[in-house]
Amino acid sequence: MNGDACTGNAMARRPPFEFVSKSGRYRDPLTGRFISRDTVRSLLDQAIAKSQQAIQSASDQLRRGELSLDDWQALMRLELKRVHIGSEMLVQGGRAQMTASDWGRVGQRVRTQYNFLADFAKQLAAGAIRTDGSFLARAKMYPASARPAFHDSLGDQLTGLGYTHERSILHPAEHCPTCVSEAERGYVPIGTLIPIGERDCLGNDRCSMLYK
Repeated sequence: MNGDACTGNAMARRPPFEFVSKSGRYRDPLTGRFISRDTVRSLLDQAIAKSQQAIQSASDQLRRGELSLDDWQALMRLELKRVHIGSEMLVQGGRAQMTASDWGRVGQRVRTQYNFLADFAKQLAAGAIRTDGSFLARAKMYPASARPAFHDSLGDQLTGLGYTHERSILHPAEHCPTCVSEAERGYVPIGTLIPIGERDCLGNDRCSMLYK
């Protein structure tokens, strides 16, 4: 990793990890060892959490009348763009490794989220949604959309590298029944499992995928 989005401050005091394109893995330049995918995924979780903190602060300001709806929506758009770019960079190995196709994929995802956000803002403006706890929970789900995007890009990348099977892995969290049943299936051909983000828990899904 080379200082791009999603690395946060965790890497500030050490040489950046190196990305090995032929394996789709990061490597520690000091030890030569590959970095676990769980470690990489935790960087995305940190970036999403940081974005959610910014959204919570802006949403609280909106509820108090200290921020206009237009300004709130602009901040939401900024956070969505930032976290989705960071997610894709994390998969591809940094900005320098991003291709036109990668940028196009990010652009499509962000535009889709912008459309959802525009509908959300219209409902807020019309008073169809109250700025209460459920409003905040919904707002914070937007940056969480970068998590399934990450796994989608990772799956495509590893398929291109010759991986043929996938397995859904549970991590410490409150899992929906679909996540549990998908994990119980073990390794199956890639494309068989319900994608992360399309299960009952949607963007809150904390599962990951293993490939072989």
